[in-house]
Amino acid sequence: MSTQIDNIAVARRFNDAFDRGDWTAMKACVAPSVAAYATGAPGPMDFDAFVGMGKMFLDAFSQSRHIVEDQIASGEIVATRAKWSAIHSGTFNGVPPTNRPVSIEIMIFDHVKDGRIVKHYGALDVMGLMAQIGTVAAAA
Repeated sequence: MSTQIDNIAVARRFNDAFDRGDWTAMKACVAPSVAAYATGAPGPMDFDAFVGMGKMFLDAFSQSRHIVEDQIASGEIVATRAKWSAIHSGTFNGVPPTNRPVSIEIMIFDHVKDGRIVKHYGALDVMGLMAQIGTVAAAA
C-alpha cells in the first residue's frame, strides 16, 4: 500500500512542478529514459521535448493549475482525473491572448518504477481549450 501512496505522491509532485514551471523539480520525478505522450504530439517525447511543450503552454497560459478530482494507483500505474485551469495570457498556436480563464478535463496515467515516472500519458480536451479561446465553435 505504501508503494502506491508513494507513486501517487510522485505523480502529484510532477504536476505541481509543471504548474510552477519548475523543470528541475519535474526532472527529479522522472527516470532518465522517461517517455511522455500527450494529445496531439506525434509520438513519445523525451524529457527535454516534454519541457518544450510545457514551456509553450506556460508561455501562453498563466496561473496554470492541475486540480485533482480522482486519483488511484494500482501497482506501478497512477491514474489521475483532473481539471487544468489557467488564464490565456499569451499567444497560443498563433492565437493572441484573450485573457479568458480556461478549464479543461484531463486524464493522466503515470507508470512509476523505483520512485520515478518512466512513462507519462496525458490526454486533454484540446477542442474544448480551442473553443474557450475562440478559435473553434463550442459544441452545442
